[in-house]
Amino acid sequence: MSHVRPFNKIAIIGHRGWVAGPIVRALAAASPNAPIRILHREQSSIQDLPTNTEPVPFSWEDESSITAGLKGVDILL
Repeated sequence: MSHVRPFNKIAIIGHRGWVAGPIVRALAAASPNAPIRILHREQSSIQDLPTNTEPVPFSWEDESSITAGLKGVDILL
């Protein structure tokens, strides 16, 4: 019997952008029990992220950091 998750795991890159910022807040508000994974660069501020987010640092120059950050993700924005 396979394990079925009750929601899709969502990840967002660019959480501080003018488009992604409102999307992060809307998804976090709509899904309080389904953490949204935020892939962020090391130098990016994550202080104002909603509490039900999962910040994961990555680097465009390090493919393994991107692969690791996307593990288990169903939807990438």
